[in-house]
Amino acid sequence: MTRKAAAILLVFCLILSFGMATWAKDKTVYVEYSKEEGKDDYYPKVGFDWRINYYWGFAANHQFEVGGDSEAKTYMEVRRLFIDQQLALIFNGETSESYDSFGIKVNAYFPLNDLVSYNWALIYNTYFGKRHNNPYALDYHALKAFGELRYKINNRLTALINGEWRMYQYDIKDATNTDPDYSEMQVSTGLGCQIKENFYIEGVYNWTDTRYDDPGINKKFGNGFIFNGNYAYKKRTFYVKYPFSQNDRTSVVGVSYTF
Repeated sequence: MTRKAAAILLVFCLILSFGMATWAKDKTVYVEYSKEEGKDDYYPKVGFDWRINYYWGFAANHQFEVGGDSEAKTYMEVRRLFIDQQLALIFNGETSESYDSFGIKVNAYFPLNDLVSYNWALIYNTYFGKRHNNPYALDYHALKAFGELRYKINNRLTALINGEWRMYQYDIKDATNTDPDYSEMQVSTGLGCQIKENFYIEGVYNWTDTRYDDPGINKKFGNGFIFNGNYAYKKRTFYVKYPFSQNDRTSVVGVSYTF
């Protein structure tokens, strides 16, 4: 199933790149590579984002399987914009060898004044495990809430602070399993610098508190630093994300093309 979805996605990318330039003003195709520290697996991905018109948008991507513990994954979303494109309602779905998932996301961005902006998101996803491919793929639900404030110090520097709360609940029908439900609270603060008009870097420090519903599992606390950067050249944007010493140690490097 994932191979067919990947083929369809690649055809879409080719069509968008070479044959539909007059359909809409904003279309983006991208290729990226990610790797999780401590593992030999890496994850190449190709995708596109298409703003169909002022109100509607569509995006999709495919992550290729390259051996090891990596899995092929195909993701698609449809979004509807409101309030001068400041509020988005997004429906999404993803399929992989271990899971199928469906979800909904509400995302908003509001500039409070010339110096301060605020954005928030509320996300719900449900996951259906494919036991024939992975016996440990349990059904579960994920609920996330995110909020962020950004303050423009001057023409170059921007300060940010944000918080994200995540809750994971599993559907376990086997009474012999322990309760794996847990919640996380992450608080981050950082500073961004617009070095040039087309070159931006950002450093973010975060703290994460993980608590399990099972009293037999101790809570965990982690922290780390994330470096983000992007450089725009004509219609291309090169971007990188590199985390240092934290639970989620996935680095990303990619390039996108907008036309």
